[in-house]
Amino acid sequence: MRKRLDVTRSVPRRLIEECADLATQVPTGRNRGLGTVWTTAHAPLEKELAATLGVPHDEIMLAALIPLAFTLGTDFRPAPRIGRGEVLHWDRW
Repeated sequence: MRKRLDVTRSVPRRLIEECADLATQVPTGRNRGLGTVWTTAHAPLEKELAATLGVPHDEIMLAALIPLAFTLGTDFRPAPRIGRGEVLHWDRW
């Protein structure tokens, strides 16, 4: 969680540092036999999720959620992904 981001301004360095700190939690969990993943899938429902968690939505932004669970096995591998060209748009839609 962090203060609500003003998307009309450049991304503050501190936010980038916080994201990097969060990203280190994924391998930390895996090293302890736990499955983790960085997800922003909650974004369309951020306001409702904030209400459920008791987070003041007007002040705090749910930047990422990191689910944590014991896994069935340890055969971790990359999931199938859609090609970048199908989902990444640069200066056009």
